[in-house]
Amino acid sequence: MATEANSGAVSATDNPAKEQPKAAKPKADTPAREQQRDPVSRPVFKQTVSLRSVQAQRVMDRSFARTTQAFFSTEVILRILDRGDFVDEVNDMINVQLQQFRAAIADALSVNKAKVKEAGITQQPVYTHAREFNVELSTPQSALFLGLVMQLDELVSYFDSLWWATVIKGMERSNETYKWQQMMFKLAGRIQGIEQRARRSASKQGKDALVDAEAPPSTSQDESQHANDDVALAMAEGQAETSSEAVAA
Repeated sequence: MATEANSGAVSATDNPAKEQPKAAKPKADTPAREQQRDPVSRPVFKQTVSLRSVQAQRVMDRSFARTTQAFFSTEVILRILDRGDFVDEVNDMINVQLQQFRAAIADALSVNKAKVKEAGITQQPVYTHAREFNVELSTPQSALFLGLVMQLDELVSYFDSLWWATVIKGMERSNETYKWQQMMFKLAGRIQGIEQRARRSASKQGKDALVDAEAPPSTSQDESQHANDDVALAMAEGQAETSSEAVAA
């Protein structure tokens, strides 16, 4: 009687007295007990944020879900690859990128807030299509990234206020808001690139099934395409982090 390889019984091919036809080679999948794990209860924060500017809304629509997934999945994949000792190092690399961006946008906020005050602007414009987003934060980095999106929204409001007060021209306003939006996309692309490199490493080791079970990839075609666009943008600017190379080591 044919038996499963992990059942502990002797298969027909183990009997030397009578040669049997070679059984089909079992697929190199993970055991059923690893494929069908019960959901794990994890600590999360749920938050509702209101974003006024189209630039911040675009970052949420295009990059937020995939980037926050990358924070979580990268750590899970590294542990599956037996690189648990590397998790803190990769997280430190990611945190450096987040903190550098945070410092840059904080400087821009400070400069433009001063300009608004100097111009005597006391009222910000009302936005016609502000949107609310219900988010679930599963890592500290996710909270940091959300904070950056909210700071982008505030920064754009300063540029809009300065434009309304004719302190800056329309072209400068457009250039600045577009520049900061693209900087957010590139930051997201670098983070997602680290996760993609980790997934490729898992694939080379034949651990695709386990990785997909523990850290499922996005099933949304739009999200996957946006992720590829973000990574390509980061690569095109020459800003792909060396940490993504190290993951594959």
